[in-house]
Amino acid sequence: MYFAFPFNIRKPKVKFEATDAVITPIDDQIPGSNTDYYAIQHWTDVSGDDFGVTWSSVEAHLVEFGGLWPGYLSGAHHGVTYPGYGHEFLKPGEIEKGHVYSYIMNSNYRTNFQPVQVSDMLFRYSFTSHEGDWTKQKARDFGWQIHNPLIPVFMRGRRKGSLQSSKSFCYIDKPNVILLTVKVAEDRDGIILRLMETEGIDTLVTIRLPFVKVQEAYLTNLVEENKRLLSCQENKVKAPVKAFGISTVRVRT
Repeated sequence: MYFAFPFNIRKPKVKFEATDAVITPIDDQIPGSNTDYYAIQHWTDVSGDDFGVTWSSVEAHLVEFGGLWPGYLSGAHHGVTYPGYGHEFLKPGEIEKGHVYSYIMNSNYRTNFQPVQVSDMLFRYSFTSHEGDWTKQKARDFGWQIHNPLIPVFMRGRRKGSLQSSKSFCYIDKPNVILLTVKVAEDRDGIILRLMETEGIDTLVTIRLPFVKVQEAYLTNLVEENKRLLSCQENKVKAPVKAFGISTVRVRT
């Protein structure tokens, strides 16, 4: 079962966000790997020469591009062999339409799965148009906003304070780097910041923490073991982030 989004875009250039990467279907794949459907993260983008569409799904992450392809599965795992089974996968240039199909369910299985699914199911989609292609953070910002809505919390008690009406706890000076995490370190020794680069560019980023006086900062690994000392002053830290990489920073105050 699919939901179809037949966007009228000629000569489409397709991109989608995968795990720590932006992928061009077929071109960025190992030859012979599956081109029927893909698991996207926060967004996919279909662009032509002048404009494009960024599309995001909250619940359904399997997507087919350009058409409905047969869906290649091991013969041991489908109950009925459907037309086109054993077909050749797509080659570069063969996605000719800007159509996006959301692949929401499949009960054609012989093993491990119930052949009947009984429940109410909710599927939410958002899409927007834009000039140009997927770059300039348009696609990334839209997809991440859809998946990370603001969560309001009602607080009782004192409402007066000394903060400005608008200010950020943490500033990042490079638009291709986003902040994934701000938290207390697992060993309680300082604050942990986790950053991700989103455009495939090695970047040196400046982090500014207006409410924190930085004593020292370290680049760590993912389990928060210090690797090397970072340059810092007052409330600023400079940290490297590799292309499509994740950097973790420990800040001691």
